Amino acid sequence: MYSELHCHTYYSLLDGASSPAALLARAAELGMSALAITDHNNLSGAVEFWRAARAVGVRPVIGAEVTLAHGSHLTLLAETPAGYANLSRLLATGQLAGTKGAPVLAIADVAQHAGGLLCLSGCRQGAVAQAVLADDPSRATRAAGKLADIFGRDRLWLELQRHWLPDDDRLSAGLLAVAAAVGAGIVATNDVHYALPAGHRLHDVLTATRYNVPLAELGARQRPNSEFYLKGAAEMVALFAECPAALAATQEIAERCAVSLDFSKRRLPAFPPRSETFPHGIPPGETAFSTLYALAHTGLIAKCRPVTPPAVKQLAHELAVIEAVGLADYFLIVWDIVRKARARGIRCQGRGSAANSLVAYVLGITPVDPLAHHLLFERFLSDRTDTMPDIDLDFDRDRRDEVIAYVYERYGREHTALVCNVVTYQPRLALRDAARALGFPAEEIGKLVDWETGKSGTAETAIPVQQSTNLPSYQPTNLLTDLAAQLIGVPRHLSVHVGGLLVTAQPLVEVVPLEHAAKPGVVVAQWNKDSVEDAGLIKTDLLSLATLGMITEACALVGARYSPVVEGSRLKVEGGATFNLEPSTFNQEETPRTYLDLDALPLDDPAVYRLLAAGDTIGCFQVESRAQAAMLPRLKPQRFADLIIEVAIVRPGPIQGGMVHPYLRRRQGLEPVTYPHPSLEPALAETLGVVIFQEQVLRVA
Repeated sequence: MYSELHCHTYYSLLDGASSPAALLARAAELGMSALAITDHNNLSGAVEFWRAARAVGVRPVIGAEVTLAHGSHLTLLAETPAGYANLSRLLATGQLAGTKGAPVLAIADVAQHAGGLLCLSGCRQGAVAQAVLADDPSRATRAAGKLADIFGRDRLWLELQRHWLPDDDRLSAGLLAVAAAVGAGIVATNDVHYALPAGHRLHDVLTATRYNVPLAELGARQRPNSEFYLKGAAEMVALFAECPAALAATQEIAERCAVSLDFSKRRLPAFPPRSETFPHGIPPGETAFSTLYALAHTGLIAKCRPVTPPAVKQLAHELAVIEAVGLADYFLIVWDIVRKARARGIRCQGRGSAANSLVAYVLGITPVDPLAHHLLFERFLSDRTDTMPDIDLDFDRDRRDEVIAYVYERYGREHTALVCNVVTYQPRLALRDAARALGFPAEEIGKLVDWETGKSGTAETAIPVQQSTNLPSYQPTNLLTDLAAQLIGVPRHLSVHVGGLLVTAQPLVEVVPLEHAAKPGVVVAQWNKDSVEDAGLIKTDLLSLATLGMITEACALVGARYSPVVEGSRLKVEGGATFNLEPSTFNQEETPRTYLDLDALPLDDPAVYRLLAAGDTIGCFQVESRAQAAMLPRLKPQRFADLIIEVAIVRPGPIQGGMVHPYLRRRQGLEPVTYPHPSLEPALAETLGVVIFQEQVLRVA
């Protein structure tokens, strides 16, 4: 049997042509019991690979091919959880020591964090192989001996690879001699970069893009043949018939590697205790839950007057669920972020499914009373599912960085980082890069990208073949279309997520590697939001919203223009109108001032609904799009509940589900209000028998 232990997915950015799922599907088809992921200097695809491997019954081996000083490569595999933590830390060390895209890792760093790792000597770019190819056996032996000293001879194997290159036999013979000299093992690998032989064409395009030259100018940087695919046991046995030990070692190594990427038990730091520098921490003798309990009940009394039995019962239910799933610290962390922002006069509020939580409401995280709007807590959090909550917070766009800086300060840079976003090829960029790689004239590439007709549907419909171009007849337009279609969805580079912030209990570099973002001074985790969630971690989205800054400015202008007079807790302006006041601050110096209490503004102002019904909503958040402006005159909202429906109905779900027109016809009296069953009326009455909200789906179920 044979298991591949040196395999690059397309997360070896621009040097791998197949997805983790495609490689694992092929491994399962070939009967492999295990497969390793060893992408270049990153673990961006590790969680996706780990989950996909378990789904197809293939043992996942988590590793990486690291780049050492002077450009030599080394393959490292995590044998134990401690080894995985060391691998992650090593990758972060290399990434943060170098510049973006050019990590620098010293062999001394490897020696310091070698525990729990198995070492393969690497491909032709490995230090041992390079010395053998340079006909310097003494240097090769010294390099292998150094690795043996670091890892021990029972955790070191020299990699044998054969890709039908002229010096394959000489390299293998030299490596075998070195292995015998230092007492290291040998292992056969194929340095996989795509699942099937046909993948070499796409890999060539990616390589040309990586070096920013056409294929014709790649030279030795282009792999010489299509042998770098995932080969089965029969093919590898034929290549290494005289080295059965090298094949057997693949199984031995794979069986030693047992690493889980489920971090759900170690996801959150403890909320800090009260101190002189942090007076809002957990009081002496209290726990995170008891502190949350006290804050929530204080907030309930302040926000829900009079306090009703249903409110008390719902709060008790939510607190019980939060305690059962161990999220008291998480709610305190989010509460503290919101508290600090407001103390600095930074407008913020929670949104999304967190608005379904009474705890979030009474803590001041969200502004919506879920009881008044009949929202279901279970849409946000349940103790019967593995889904973790995701509280999104909007902040004044101009001051969001202050909030992020506070989180770094409070929990430390060892435990905090922004989540990355994996930027994948879309049709326009796929056409551009494929055309450049194939050598299309520069002046024609701009015309080519005009072929792109959309970003939805299949690749064939997204990039249609146009035969009616003015390109010279020798240009390979069919090949271009085929390669560009294959590029769609392939990761190209990492960027920063719009707001995802990750805070972990153990040092973050032992969970996921960190690297520089394009923006100077910004560090991101190598996992995107999906990998973070799949690993059981919790991110908090700290999003920027220009509207909040505009509101702050508008409130200041109201105060300046109308010469307000403060009378007790009321603000009186010219014309006799009065508004409630709330204490706050405006600037970084935290100079106390007052501004209009927006939460106290009435929701039944006729002038507001006349404006909305006219579709005059440019600049009005949530209802300024063309679709919303077109819907408003048809729906004619007259109360806040109508506005909620109007915003919700212009969404893909209601539109694709055929819910829009039945609701409008019933609202206009053109169709009777009916229910599929009488028992559904309580759940569907507010939307005239049409299912529009997710909460209604839950109630119906």
